[in-house]
Amino acid sequence: MEAYFWPYKHVVQISNIEEVRVVERLPWYVGWGLRVNPFKRELYFAVHHKKGVKMLLKEGMWKSVVLTPKEPEKFTSILGDLMRS
Repeated sequence: MEAYFWPYKHVVQISNIEEVRVVERLPWYVGWGLRVNPFKRELYFAVHHKKGVKMLLKEGMWKSVVLTPKEPEKFTSILGDLMRS
């Protein structure tokens, strides 16, 4: 899966996702756009501050990647199905 926010693109392998869950609201300090929390090793692709999807990763530079799709529950369900296959 590719997450893209110009000029940065990040690829997440489905096999590298440990857990995926809906986040009710992104923190105010995240802002909009591509954001990084180096202390928690989190990468945010934030388009809004409503619900988002947080993927906890097994390995790599980032421990988690947070996306803000239009339909987070549907996205989480599809991603969960892919992880089980």
